[in-house]
Amino acid sequence: MLAFTFMFVPIGHLRALLTLFLLCLMTLTGAAEDMDCVREFPAAYSLLTGAEGEKRDQRLLQTHAIIAAKLHLTPEAVGKVLQSLVESLRKKTSGLAKLDRARASFIHGSYDEARNLALETGDEAHRAAPRRPQDIIASLQLAAFAAMELSRFEEAVKYLGVALGETDADRDLKTWTQLQAATARCYGLMKMHKDEEQTVRFIYTEHERIRGERDPETIKYHSQFAGLLYQNGRDADAERETRAVLKITEMVLGPKHEQTLVLRKNLARVLEAGGRAAEAESLRRMVIAVQMETLGGGAAGTLRSREQLVKNLLEQKKFGEAEAEALILTEHSGKANGPDSTTTLGGRLSVALAILSQERHEQALAQLESLQTDCVRVFGEEHPQTLRVRHGLGTCLNALKQHDQAEAVLADVFKIRKSVLPADDLDTLDTQYQLAIALLRQKKIKPARAEISLLTNSYKRLLVEGDPRQAAVDQLSKEFLAIEEGRDLIIGEFTEIVEAKVRTLGEVHPDALTLREGLAIHMAVAGDLKGALALHQKVLALCMRSLGRKDVYTASVMQRVAMTQQSLARYTEALKTYREVFALRKELLKKGDTTLEETRYRIGHCLGHLGMLEEAEKFVATAYLAVKDLPDSNAAYVAEMKTVLDKIRQALSPFSTEVIPPGTLNHSLSLSKADKNPLPIMGAANGGGSSAPAVDPASLIPSGTIQKPVEFKP
Repeated sequence: MLAFTFMFVPIGHLRALLTLFLLCLMTLTGAAEDMDCVREFPAAYSLLTGAEGEKRDQRLLQTHAIIAAKLHLTPEAVGKVLQSLVESLRKKTSGLAKLDRARASFIHGSYDEARNLALETGDEAHRAAPRRPQDIIASLQLAAFAAMELSRFEEAVKYLGVALGETDADRDLKTWTQLQAATARCYGLMKMHKDEEQTVRFIYTEHERIRGERDPETIKYHSQFAGLLYQNGRDADAERETRAVLKITEMVLGPKHEQTLVLRKNLARVLEAGGRAAEAESLRRMVIAVQMETLGGGAAGTLRSREQLVKNLLEQKKFGEAEAEALILTEHSGKANGPDSTTTLGGRLSVALAILSQERHEQALAQLESLQTDCVRVFGEEHPQTLRVRHGLGTCLNALKQHDQAEAVLADVFKIRKSVLPADDLDTLDTQYQLAIALLRQKKIKPARAEISLLTNSYKRLLVEGDPRQAAVDQLSKEFLAIEEGRDLIIGEFTEIVEAKVRTLGEVHPDALTLREGLAIHMAVAGDLKGALALHQKVLALCMRSLGRKDVYTASVMQRVAMTQQSLARYTEALKTYREVFALRKELLKKGDTTLEETRYRIGHCLGHLGMLEEAEKFVATAYLAVKDLPDSNAAYVAEMKTVLDKIRQALSPFSTEVIPPGTLNHSLSLSKADKNPLPIMGAANGGGSSAPAVDPASLIPSGTIQKPVEFKP
């Protein structure tokens, strides 16, 4: 009957019913899509944003974009949906899943409320009959995300661990992966890098076991593992894993796929971190070649890749090639983004710096001045890009010896960078270095000394051994000490500190003797050899009085007297003093003590300077043979002994035409290797402290010695 009646419903009514049905279906679909935005938010927010320290507003925008890409919406639409739903969800108490209320609280930023609601939901799911494992997992995961936002990372790991007990990779790989990824994120935030690496590796290897090494998800997590190794400073391991995943990616996705290009760039970054910029250069050029073909020169990805290539070339000091690439970067960015874009202006800066590095100073200056005007107009005076340009301008002015103008620019940049950047920011320290140059070249001794002192301490704390910036500031210290006023300032301050401590301790106290010996060595390194000799002789007299002549420390101080005499080219006096030291050490030292051989060698050295070559050959040869095979010998010093011995024997050869006048035989290693360890420009004057300098007793043994450094106390 009903069917019969339905058959005779008018066509217009049928269309209306169908339209109503479709509208209801669209409404239900839209509502489901809206709730998907809510449910996706916590994981995206906690796991995929915040790694760079972004503020909440920035993280919200990033999260909207992530959800939009996943659900095929626009970020603006996601933002509107979340804004309209969150308050209504939080207010409803009936007919609504408590877990969605918890998610709404999380989105609102009420993390304690979200955590409590999530835990209540999880408890209810656990007590239900039957238990609801999926609800338990979702609740604990949300509670963990809330705990992470509250910086309760250990608590978050506990929730995630319980949730992992409700599933496994074989049963639900997607859920298991998300829980493990959250756990790894917590470990990273707690600086537990080994646990973080192990967790990410576990994710990758389980995907490899279940889905195979060529699966896109396996490749993604393998790549993340390689990136984490790089991030944690394990460059060799990062290179191995990056090469492995790159090889698989090229086979699966092809050499021109975006993921392949990303991995090539990652490998280049790893190689550059290991000092292999030349190898990285070829990878970067390969990436650019593909991007030029597939994206075009003005695409954002291509421009970023060319920026990285320019940086690589500058690092290799290939300044001509860097200039050429930076010009291409500037041209392509200008066409794509306009003359005032960050990339275009950055390209212009790279061009100017490459020109400056080629010592075309006037041309670089003109470009930097023009660029400074544009950057101030576009960004403002305190923008990082403007500061980079102004730093380059100050550097250029220093190169042109316009140090007064350089000082004005660099002092302003330094002041701004100190106020807006972290205390140990290396860009700030680079500006401080250039400022120190400007001050020193104008003979502004005290302010230059203050900047060099702070810079030396900062670089020593922050840079790895061998970093060229450390060598540069060491050279600046030597330049400071080459100025008589600078040397006198340092020695005067050090002397005041030492003498104040000596007055407290008493002149013959062992620490007082050690401090004065340290001061004498510093004076010698600074070039005040006469002052150093006088102080060594004073300490020697005090040692004679307090310790006696037949004392090991007295003999050591006497040796330093002889070494300083030798440095002053007073070879006859030095020879006499060395012979006295030799006699004492033969009596005082145990057999096999290499310091005796050091004195023997120095006697031979002085004899060589005085032209007494046969006797010199005997002393030097005996000393060299005694120490050359000892494992604890200073290899550099032994090598010098061999060089001196060869020169003496060459001069003694009947076929030799070489004439070695006194004083030109060979330079011995300096008193304390001043070339490598210039006198530290100490910071006591800046701090106004009056405590004694920290003198390591081992440092008082000249590093130009047979023995490796050992602790020595009088």
